[in-house]
Amino acid sequence: EKLPNEIVEKLSVTAIGSLSPERIAILSPTVIESLDPLVIDTLPPTVIETLDITVIERLSTASLEKLPPTLLNQLTPACLTDLPAEVLVQLEAEVVQCLPSDVLAK
Repeated sequence: EKLPNEIVEKLSVTAIGSLSPERIAILSPTVIESLDPLVIDTLPPTVIETLDITVIERLSTASLEKLPPTLLNQLTPACLTDLPAEVLVQLEAEVVQCLPSDVLAK
């Protein structure tokens, strides 16, 4: 926990994944992106927002719900289908139109 980032970032993905979310949050986005989505899910939204969109798309619905609509608008429609209606209404119309009809029925 007290080692400098340069050393921590050389550890195995498993070792890094066992650190506290607070400690992981201060590592470089590249290192964070290599971690298991379940580990990334524990990080604050402000950290998740800095990650590559393809990494964000693998996260849980609970994590996605906490992200700003501007970021959610960039995700593929398949990632958005499980989000609650109150989150979906904040998205851009062009994004919502791409969602399956059963999702829009919410």
